[in-house]
Amino acid sequence: MADSTDPGAVQAQAALDAVQRYPREAIAIARQVLAAGQPDADERSTAERAIGLALRELNDLPGALRHLRRAVRVTDSPRARALARMSLGYVLANAGRTGAALRAVTLALPRLTGADAGRARMQRGVVLHYRGRFDEAVRDYGIAVEIAQREGDLLLEARARNNRGLLNAHRGTSRDTDDDLFRSAAIFSRLGLDLAAADTRWNIGIAAGQRGDVAGALRSFATVGDEYRRLSVPRPALLLDRFELLLSVPLVDEAVEVATSAVTELRRRGMASDLAEALLARARAALLAGDLDTAATAAASARARFRRQGRRIWAAFARHVELRAEFARGTRSTALLTAMVRTAGQLDATGWPSPALTTRIEAARLAEAMGRPARAAELLAVAARAHRRGTAPHRAQGWYALALRRRLDGDLRGAARALRRGLGVLDGHRASLGATELRAHSGAYGHELAAEGLDIAVRTGTPAQVLAWAERWRANALRMRAVQPPQDPELAAALAELRMVSTALEDALLAGHPGYALRRSQGRLEQRIRELARGADGGARRAAR
Repeated sequence: MADSTDPGAVQAQAALDAVQRYPREAIAIARQVLAAGQPDADERSTAERAIGLALRELNDLPGALRHLRRAVRVTDSPRARALARMSLGYVLANAGRTGAALRAVTLALPRLTGADAGRARMQRGVVLHYRGRFDEAVRDYGIAVEIAQREGDLLLEARARNNRGLLNAHRGTSRDTDDDLFRSAAIFSRLGLDLAAADTRWNIGIAAGQRGDVAGALRSFATVGDEYRRLSVPRPALLLDRFELLLSVPLVDEAVEVATSAVTELRRRGMASDLAEALLARARAALLAGDLDTAATAAASARARFRRQGRRIWAAFARHVELRAEFARGTRSTALLTAMVRTAGQLDATGWPSPALTTRIEAARLAEAMGRPARAAELLAVAARAHRRGTAPHRAQGWYALALRRRLDGDLRGAARALRRGLGVLDGHRASLGATELRAHSGAYGHELAAEGLDIAVRTGTPAQVLAWAERWRANALRMRAVQPPQDPELAAALAELRMVSTALEDALLAGHPGYALRRSQGRLEQRIRELARGADGGARRAAR
């Protein structure tokens, strides 16, 4: 084992210590260690480890993995090899190779003691978190907290509490979530790590949003935003968290403002990956706001960036938004129809049925407007199958497609029945609306169904029918997500878990994974929330008597 006072060992450790703040400097220091004389095996391992972790900070994952594997190979010291395996597991997890990451960290654990073992436990918790093994992840985070307290390692305790608190916030399963996050922020502040403390307070806002406290989350985000400005460390990518929360209500004007700020700041800082996502956010908000030129332009720009980055699924979703904006602003062409049909197929193939369904329905409406009723009927027949399965918004869209098909065939009474069935689906699942199709939702569930019903009633119905459909249209146009969590703790927890599963599903789809198990969990949770909401409504009615 290297003597910790040896100049080579000191320099190698200095390289490791510099990784997060000064990654390029860390690489330079580590290369000096490797180039100087005959560094011993531990010094070489530590230097290779520093280079690997620094390359990870610079987003060079292949290079990082190459150096970390070398760090494992070059040493015979059990501790140095275990530390290298722990770092290798961290980067493998970042690369999406969570099975290999779990094996690497698990192999490292028996060889580590004290605070090293605590850090490995925390790292394994992160990997288990990525793999969806949440109970095991929470257990490893807890062991890391216990070790940190026993060893007096405040930094490890703060990091492990932050990870555990954020996971429990997403799951909606622990009343200790805020305690973990607040204690983590306090420790970071005590250590003088103001930026880490601000990041943890941002997570407190995310936790509030996950349990349905939209107002509390927005207050937290505003306060922490002021703190980032005081520290002169902008976090433009985090604005996207705030954007998604605003759009879920929907508070469209505020969402437009946040998305625009994110685009401006990310473009100024040259953060290409996050900029593409911010441009897509801007397009989605502009589409809901009726700013169709901005929506089309921003979506096209996002799509081009996603394609250059090799993110084909993101590109397909951006194309979906772009085509919706083109259709809404009156474009009527064969080229647009062809693009919409092709994009719907791409979205279906990548596991995004809801935006695929919306695109296919609008393609049918375009075909009808272009005097191609047979093509419209064909597209609506495919879209109408959605009324049998999927999330509540997805099934409601299927009923909408069936109504359009029946209207195309001249069956206005049948169309009205289908519209009422679609609105009934939404009414039965109103508690979970906004917690399923997080990125794909339209913001005003049921608006299209009620508007179509109103149009049919105006053309064929009695004054009473017109009035009834007008009221349904008004109610759906005004419907917003509650900004406070439900009073029933079981319902609140189920909603938080549904949001977590829906987020994980969309992230999996965007990464090219099918997410079958997550989709099944989503369906079960939606049904559970419907049952709990019925019970809560019944209890409220009994209490009011």
